[in-house]
Amino acid sequence: MTFKSIFFLLLICISVSCVSSKKYKTLQAIHLNTSIELEEAKSRISFLDGHFSLAIDTINMLNLQANLKEEKILSLKNEVLLKEENINNIKQFLEKEKEWNEYLISKNEDLLKTNKSYGELTKNLVENLENQNLRVLNLALALEKSDTSKVAQVRKSKRELTDQKYKKALEKLGFVFN
Repeated sequence: MTFKSIFFLLLICISVSCVSSKKYKTLQAIHLNTSIELEEAKSRISFLDGHFSLAIDTINMLNLQANLKEEKILSLKNEVLLKEENINNIKQFLEKEKEWNEYLISKNEDLLKTNKSYGELTKNLVENLENQNLRVLNLALALEKSDTSKVAQVRKSKRELTDQKYKKALEKLGFVFN
């Protein structure tokens, strides 16, 4: 290759690689704008990274609170189940107590009826005893009157009777000798 051809090639390369100053200034302005936009984008990214980290922390905190709330809900549900079971046990106990009270009330009513009938029976027995007591008193009075008159009769007839006849007469009147 000759010097001319090298020179020609070099000239083509230089001419192709040369840029006009106007185009260079626009490219430099574009580059400067792009650098500024890049810096702004970087600052926005770091700002958004901070907000993103804060949002992630907030989400994690909210998830933790949600988990705590779910655990509390589960524990409250378990507590409600235990209380419902206690309520059912108390209801069963109260039903048994109600049945027992009804049984006791019926037995009490039976006892009241029995006591009333025993009271009436006792009242009748007391009245009968009082009547019998009055009869006995009347009989005692009658016997007393009868005895005094009979003893007088016996004394009168004593003179006429022997001891054996006297005992028989007294035995007929109701006196007992041993």
